[in-house]
Formats: sequence, C-alpha cells, structure tokens
Amino acid sequence: MTRSTAYGIVEKNSIVVPCSSSDLQRGVLLGRYTRCDGANCLSRLDNVSRVHAVVLARRNRIWLVDVGSTNGTFIFRLPAGEPYLELDHHRRAWALGEEDGLEIASMEVLLEVDDA
Repeated sequence: MTRSTAYGIVEKNSIVVPCSSSDLQRGVLLGRYTRCDGANCLSRLDNVSRVHAVVLARRNRIWLVDVGSTNGTFIFRLPAGEPYLELDHHRRAWALGEEDGLEIASMEVLLEVDDA
C-alpha cells in the first residue's frame, strides 16, 4: 500500500523523502517537528523525536547525524555504531555508504534525490 503526503510517500514500513542536492548541502532534517522533512509521515510515530536526525552532504560523502534522539537512529537495522565522528557528548555523525539503509522508529527512511 502506497499513499502520498505533502512531504513524502509512505509505503509499508518505509517513507520516501524527496530532496535535492542543494537540500542535502543545507541538511535534510528528519523528525516530528513541522519544519522537518517527512514530518507528515514521521509525526504519527510516538518514538520519533521532534528533531531526530539530519542527513547532509559534506566532503563528498553523505553524513547521518543523530541529534540526540531519545530512541536512536539505525543503519542497516543495527544501532548506528562505529566508525563515527564525535561532535559533542549528545551528537555523533556517521558517513553513509551507497548501500546503507536508514531506519527511524522501525520505518525505513529513503531519501529520493532529484535534481531534474
């Protein structure tokens, strides 16, 4: 089952968040807060923080930053672990590979980059 919302497409256990390369340069916010990308889909989930994570492009890599979410962010269905860049005692950043998946609150989050 697929349905469209203002900020994304919800499929069974996944959300597709459309973005552009310039969005990734600025940072794509994921969470329940109304200014977050995918908020219409993620706001209905109890275990998603207001601002849960940000995905951004830096140094020719895509980075995931968990901004101190209560329930964590997962890569490949495992808690985001080593190797990471310690930003401060609440925030860590992980470089994502091409095959890495992102999961928040048991929902797979897919960023659909469109520069057309």
